Amino acid sequence: MDFNLTLIDPPAARHTHFLFELAKMIAYGIEDLGHSCTLRRNVTEPNRTNILLGAHNLTAPETVDELIDSRHPYIVYQTEIIRGSTINGSSLNGQFSTLFLPLLQNAKAVWDTEAESIAALKALGIATQKLGFGYTPRLEEVRHRDEKDIDFFFYGSMTPHRQEVLTKLRGLGYQVAVIFDDAAMFRNDLLSRSEVVLTLRQSEKFAHLPQARILYLINNRCLVAGESGLGQEPLEDLFLWSEPDQVIELLRRTRAMKNRRELAGDFHERFKERPMTSHLEPLIEALQ
Repeated sequence: MDFNLTLIDPPAARHTHFLFELAKMIAYGIEDLGHSCTLRRNVTEPNRTNILLGAHNLTAPETVDELIDSRHPYIVYQTEIIRGSTINGSSLNGQFSTLFLPLLQNAKAVWDTEAESIAALKALGIATQKLGFGYTPRLEEVRHRDEKDIDFFFYGSMTPHRQEVLTKLRGLGYQVAVIFDDAAMFRNDLLSRSEVVLTLRQSEKFAHLPQARILYLINNRCLVAGESGLGQEPLEDLFLWSEPDQVIELLRRTRAMKNRRELAGDFHERFKERPMTSHLEPLIEALQ
């Protein structure tokens, strides 16, 4: 089959680039199965099955109408937290039922990863298939430095909870690097310099584990440590984790380990036994 992955990235969406690695993970996995997959921004292809990523960025019903009216076959891969008629706690300015639902209802298929969101979509009458994440050889992009000068690295949005953890680590004398939306070129250089990459909950309300981000790091031989979260079961044997009230002690022990790099290599080798193709193949077979 021929596929196209379309990243929905309107001008007002500042942080769509956080989905770039996920887009590549899916596209490369499809190609590893022997199919063709192109990558486009805000444009669908008429002779391919289009996978829409970033549908939560849509802001205008007429854009959804154009997608549906084009009759270009499409799949929606839904990445955000659905609760009732909200996305990440937002009703899309009251347009959830007129903007987001019609897009899902007219899709050839809907894919999601989070059990909570899959259940919420089912309650809305949207049949949803689960897409997991796996090892993707072409995503090995980070070249680690022999000498690392950063103890802990965190990248992502800053919240009061995350700030509290990072402040405690700095207070203990660790070198801590933090960025939000720097380009991958700069982020990956920081990854190459870091002993431990952190995963921290956004808050108690949104305690979901960023699965794709963590697995991208493991795919690149980074040692990941931090807090447990919702949806961690498929990868809890691939990183070091604790409950939030124990995370500082976990991180202190992790940084003190003499075999940190060997452990990161062990997690990487374990992850290689779970290829992305094994998650995509049944979903593609269902389309056929």
